[in-house]
Amino acid sequence: MATEVVFRRHFLRRTIDVETRYGGFRPLIVIGTVALWLLSLNRVDLSRMNDFGLISVLPIPVFVALAVLTISFAVSLRERPVRTPLLLLHVLALILMLYGITALVEQVPRFESAWKHVGIAEYVIRNGGVDPTIDAYFNWPGFFILLAFFTKVCGFQSALTFVAWAPVFLELLYLGPLVMIFSRATSDTRLVWLAVWTFYLANWVGQDYLSPQGFNYFLLLVIFAILLTWFEVAGGELHPIFRLLRRVRLPTRLAERLYRWMAPADMPNVASTRGQRTALVAIIIAVFAVVVSSHQLTPFAILGGVTALVVLNRCTLRALPIVMGVMVVLWLRFYATGYLAGHGGQVAEQVGDVSGSVGASMFDRLSGSAGHVFVVYLRTVMAVVLWGLAFVGGLRRLARGHRDFTFAILALVPFPLIALQSYGGEILLRAYLFSLPFMAFFAAAIFFGADHSGRSWFTTAALSVVSIAAIGSFFVTRYGNERMDYFTPQERASVQYLYSVAPPGSLLLGGTVKAPWKY
Repeated sequence: MATEVVFRRHFLRRTIDVETRYGGFRPLIVIGTVALWLLSLNRVDLSRMNDFGLISVLPIPVFVALAVLTISFAVSLRERPVRTPLLLLHVLALILMLYGITALVEQVPRFESAWKHVGIAEYVIRNGGVDPTIDAYFNWPGFFILLAFFTKVCGFQSALTFVAWAPVFLELLYLGPLVMIFSRATSDTRLVWLAVWTFYLANWVGQDYLSPQGFNYFLLLVIFAILLTWFEVAGGELHPIFRLLRRVRLPTRLAERLYRWMAPADMPNVASTRGQRTALVAIIIAVFAVVVSSHQLTPFAILGGVTALVVLNRCTLRALPIVMGVMVVLWLRFYATGYLAGHGGQVAEQVGDVSGSVGASMFDRLSGSAGHVFVVYLRTVMAVVLWGLAFVGGLRRLARGHRDFTFAILALVPFPLIALQSYGGEILLRAYLFSLPFMAFFAAAIFFGADHSGRSWFTTAALSVVSIAAIGSFFVTRYGNERMDYFTPQERASVQYLYSVAPPGSLLLGGTVKAPWKY
């Protein structure tokens, strides 16, 4: 036994020495993987793409580079102490390689909606305002006004100049609030950055293009980051409802014991003065005002999460849901009346139709070629796999004595949105997106359930294998519809020619919405 202990200590010491000696080369490994990835993209021929999407034309070195990056990241998590700048470098490389690939291999920006959003911003620039009677977008114009302002301030003639790189820009924006959110549940730096890594591997929904949803998702993360950092209820504080039950002399002892067991948070609130908290509340309200004026669905996702936190005594800002609810109602009553006048009945009919929403999100999409159907099935499978991993990771955290019920609440709250409406057949995707940060945290907790665990080579190998498999599926789930989503230079030239010859005031009719026009 003594010999075995000595051998283990010697092996561990040698392992740490090797990791320390060669750890300095890891930034060069990251740079090398990015270089290999960039060079490999020159061999992409989009004309050979089939119904499996972008993955069908990507050369093998692209995946080799991503595999090496993944292994390097997994090994970096073993270091003592963990080097945050090195993990950040890996994540930045991952964002570029996953979300910037289309900007480099496609000559024309993808998504017809992105072109239309550019056109709405161009209308704001040209006319100095919006007309709510033209389009539903003009009933929620906040994002487009900000986009027009950004375009003019930066000196661009059109937002087309940077639309292709919008996914990379937005994903980088998400990074800051994500780190803040994950840091509220654990002090383990490895778990924080693995949760970030998991988020980017699982964010295949594709709403991070130049869109109101992509921008307002960042604002949603900011609001929850502020609430979780400065306004969580102290663990020992009893829910006000128990005081009411005591007054009417109802038995509450067992319920109070259960609540006190669930209540404690792993991380205390960040220290702040009354003035700082007042400023933070003002920021939350200002940010939410932008969300209310920019998107139809995101305000309800935020309102649902905040309401759940307050009702379940996880947030100290008791009146915040009321303020947010009033802001939403006022906007719908006084500004979005044009849209509601024409579509109010349709919206009301879908409320409570869960089967219709699920059917529009899943079963209505199961048509077309075998490749397209496979993409739809894989998206469903990957969502279920993530939720399953999150469930197991949550149980492991619970068994270790952690009380992550705030994260569990925010992971589950988005799914009742399915009962509101189908949202054009995308409501399941949006619910998945809203719950993703918290699901990603629990999924990452499978590998690092405690501060001292997860440093074995088996964990490193398992993490590498799972991540590489997730990357392979990512290119199918995110870019599986790329034959429909991308445009050729000839298509863009056709639209430009049409605009150049059409007299002012012409009515343009298209046989398909899948075209790079309306910009």
